[in-house]
Amino acid sequence: MISVVIPLYNEEENIPQLSRRLNEATKNWKDDVEVVLVNDGSSDRTEVMLNEIALADDKYQIIHFSRNFGHQSAISAGIKKAEADYVVFLDVDLQDPPELIKEMFEKIISSNSNIIYAQRNKSNENFIKKTTSSLFYKIFNILSEIKIL
Repeated sequence: MISVVIPLYNEEENIPQLSRRLNEATKNWKDDVEVVLVNDGSSDRTEVMLNEIALADDKYQIIHFSRNFGHQSAISAGIKKAEADYVVFLDVDLQDPPELIKEMFEKIISSNSNIIYAQRNKSNENFIKKTTSSLFYKIFNILSEIKIL
């Protein structure tokens, strides 16, 4: 089983497409997937929309925070709620495509790994963001015993 943890904050515009793409990406292995959506104190219609999704499909588990506690708290709550042996983290903005979940799951099983980390080949980020990200990974790889390629 695999759990997909997604923190959300005021994301009503992205929820329909996220739900559609998650359903499509996981349709052939529905019983093996749970999706934990963590509403981090949204003030828009996110709460209502997530409740509707959970009522329509039991693979969705919903956590609602009373206020915004931040991205890391939402991820921690999702991990605690997740019941699977493997957890995938996605952002609701769909920059991390749900269509890669199955490939990542197969990779972690076949390689007997503990962690699979996806890195984008292309991005829409500006020059400064790309440069600082590249610098971060270079420094991280110098200082860490774990190498990120």
